[in-house]
Amino acid sequence: MAITKMKIQSKSDTFGLEINPAELKFNKKIKYSPLDVQGVSAGVVKYDSHEPSTLSFDFVLDSTGVAYKKEALNEAIALFEKVTYATNGTIHKPNPLTVSWGSFVFKCYLTSLSYSYTLFSPSGDPLRVKVSVAFTENISLEEAEKKANESSPDVTHIITLKAGESIAMWCNKIYGDASYCADVAKYNSFTGFRNIRAGTKIAFPPLSR
Repeated sequence: MAITKMKIQSKSDTFGLEINPAELKFNKKIKYSPLDVQGVSAGVVKYDSHEPSTLSFDFVLDSTGVAYKKEALNEAIALFEKVTYATNGTIHKPNPLTVSWGSFVFKCYLTSLSYSYTLFSPSGDPLRVKVSVAFTENISLEEAEKKANESSPDVTHIITLKAGESIAMWCNKIYGDASYCADVAKYNSFTGFRNIRAGTKIAFPPLSR
């Protein structure tokens, strides 16, 4: 069976890894700010935003014959930097990228790049280099707003219920609290919140302050 190789792509170029990473690291952060509440010493915070996700990993470029010929090592590095690191004169910044590996797809920008040369020929020519990279998620403003609205308790959501879903599930997802079931049912003029049929449109109103 053929081994699927990771690809890092810009709009016009592709860098394909000959040796796949052994490990992928994801990092997700939520930003909070402290609230200055009179009479409270610490621990009161307010939510600001979900920060962009990050992806990092190491991969190896090897010119000993395992993956690349000796003369192609510098060419591989040059192509990698052209795709990921160099400034694109048309947009005046590095290329937006897509990192893909099988079903995994991550839209991003390169934010960190370092090389560790680990093997040399008797004449001092580099034969193997470990490349360490980090990428930050890149999504459109429309996608970011959609993601925020899907879980925001401050806007009205209109949900078409699917098979296996319930008002309780959506209350937990939107409000973080399934106990709002009865309130949502009353808002929608339902007789109860259980056994709502699939295909029913349900409005989840914003929480009152």
